[in-house]
Amino acid sequence: MRRPARGCTRSSPSDLRGGRRDSLNILVNDMIKLSVYLVTQNEEKRLPRTMEALAKVADEIVVVDSGSTDRTEEIARKYGARFIHNDWISIGHQVKFAEEQCSYDWVLRLDADEVLSDELIDDILSIKRAPAYDGYLLRICDMYPGYAKPNRWVKHYKLIRLYNREKNHDERQTRT
Repeated sequence: MRRPARGCTRSSPSDLRGGRRDSLNILVNDMIKLSVYLVTQNEEKRLPRTMEALAKVADEIVVVDSGSTDRTEEIARKYGARFIHNDWISIGHQVKFAEEQCSYDWVLRLDADEVLSDELIDDILSIKRAPAYDGYLLRICDMYPGYAKPNRWVKHYKLIRLYNREKNHDERQTRT
């Protein structure tokens, strides 16, 4: 059993755990390719920290935007992201559309205000070398402005955010 990773999102520590994997899908250079996708609108203040961190693990970055009027597109393109406009219907529609735009089977979903920690970056790079599972839970917690670490009483979530999208969600086994 792997030790929970510290690090993801909303500038906070997280937990990375996986579920059982039936087959190994390793690509050239013994590393899987990873697409990271984000849904944005007017995120110029938050996006640079997010993009800086995820650029260390992503082979492709897809940003789906619903009509930003700030520098969101400029910032995304600076990090080599493919920037796509899609009119807003709902968050569910945007996320599904963004996932469909990804080129690779393995994807990581992030929000524009979520920042990968150094520890989580290391874990993701390790997973890219030899994924043991079809999906990984990330422990995401909210951060109070001005705090370097999350308060232990803040809300925490465990969500599958790093996964092989070619596996049927019912077939994908994960451990909480």
